[in-house]
Amino acid sequence: MVEYLMEAITKLKVIKTKWTIRFETGTEVAVKLGDEVKKDQLLASRTEYEEVSKSLWSCFPGVKTKDINSLKNCLVGMVIEEGRVIGGENGVMGKKVVSTVSGKIEKVDEFERIIIKKNNKKVHQYLAPCQSKVSSIEATSIVLEFRAEEWVGKSIKDGKCWGGGLKAVEKISDLSLNDNGKIILLSIFDGAILTKAEVVGVVGVIVLLSEVLESISDKINTNLPVLALERNDYDRLKSIKNFENRQGLLNVANGRLLLVI
Repeated sequence: MVEYLMEAITKLKVIKTKWTIRFETGTEVAVKLGDEVKKDQLLASRTEYEEVSKSLWSCFPGVKTKDINSLKNCLVGMVIEEGRVIGGENGVMGKKVVSTVSGKIEKVDEFERIIIKKNNKKVHQYLAPCQSKVSSIEATSIVLEFRAEEWVGKSIKDGKCWGGGLKAVEKISDLSLNDNGKIILLSIFDGAILTKAEVVGVVGVIVLLSEVLESISDKINTNLPVLALERNDYDRLKSIKNFENRQGLLNVANGRLLLVI
């Protein structure tokens, strides 16, 4: 394990890479092929309405079997309101049932369940993780292309994340809620710092390879992806101008940090 970690990888290069955003069929795409997009720009959105089901028999007790088909035909397509009688003052087929939800009755399924699409909707938005170009649009995906500096290190704790900036952390008090969504650099491998990093919303960690070697016998107790860099690369990364605002993709499984150019 130690020999594996001690392999020196210091090469830095600029690469062109791609990132795929996947979604469900029917999602409305908001961009066109070839568009240049900014970070957090809307790529696509999907509106979903929550569905609930109610037993036909429990809602309309005493209905005769011979009347079930007629009841179904009356219910399907009906708009209902919470606290009001379904079907208006006279009810449905002489039955006055007060609705417990607001929405529209979509169907009555084969199990005699009334399927209701509620009024409250959820909008799922798919945003660009970085400044990039739309290189492909399919029915269930959008592919973004971007240029990035590639920093190669050693995988310590697998995971993948997008970071909205980098921050060097020397002590636990350096961390705050303002670091939510960031990737932090740790010159000292400290469990307490890692714990607080998770609490404040840090998404990834970059450490010094030498620090990991000294702590290799200790259990690394964090859910965050952790990448280790050699001292030269670590110091060079810290010295990048405006690195606290650089967007980056940390893919520890591949041992890489990609900083978007």
